[in-house]
Amino acid sequence: MVRDAACSADKAYTGSMPLGNGAIGAALGTGDQGHISPADAQAMRDSGLAHLLSISGLHVTAVVGFIFIAVSRLLSLSSWLALRISIPIVAAATAALAALAYTLLTGAEVPTVRSFIAAALILIALALGRGAHAATGGIWCINRADILARGHI
Repeated sequence: MVRDAACSADKAYTGSMPLGNGAIGAALGTGDQGHISPADAQAMRDSGLAHLLSISGLHVTAVVGFIFIAVSRLLSLSSWLALRISIPIVAAATAALAALAYTLLTGAEVPTVRSFIAAALILIALALGRGAHAATGGIWCINRADILARGHI
């Protein structure tokens, strides 16, 4: 099911954009770099932008930030809702679900999963009314555990 959604997204990117651009759009959106021509891949490497094609923290953060802000703003338009529900909790939960869906859609590679966990910790802190800085200790611990597990210390 997730693979079908990723294939559909790839087809939408490559079908709606000019040749070459669609392949780069698909790589940015779903992480599938298989459609990028060798010349475009080399141009991305030469310009120092090839790392942007691999889905990781930048992409997950962009999805989380956009969804959190959009849901917060949309729900705030209704004074009736704003007085009856906790908008930060709903926005954080929606953003976490979107980040999980995006992580699964892009293949759940290790950097993407690590970024999802870090984003989820920040969203939990925001939902609890704490600042995003409250989650940095947990994120630091996850990074250290990852380094120790890989034996890079």
